[in-house]
Amino acid sequence: MTTTIGTRAPTPLSHPSEDFEDSAKLLLRLTLGCLLLLHGIGKLTGGVDSILGAVAQTGLPGSLGYLVYVGEIVAPLLLIF
Repeated sequence: MTTTIGTRAPTPLSHPSEDFEDSAKLLLRLTLGCLLLLHGIGKLTGGVDSILGAVAQTGLPGSLGYLVYVGEIVAPLLLIF
């Protein structure tokens, strides 16, 4: 008889706490993603100049301010989808 290390027999029923854990993770991802996305959209409607100025004021190249927008719009979308 040969056995394969690292494999388990599938269980017919999952433990109820696993279902709640998955639902909680989904709720957290959706909530955090929506909040971050709304924050990023708020920055987009405020204009680019404020972010570019804030980044330049810290001594970093002002063009990095555009990466702030990418991070505030793309990252929440990745969390949601």
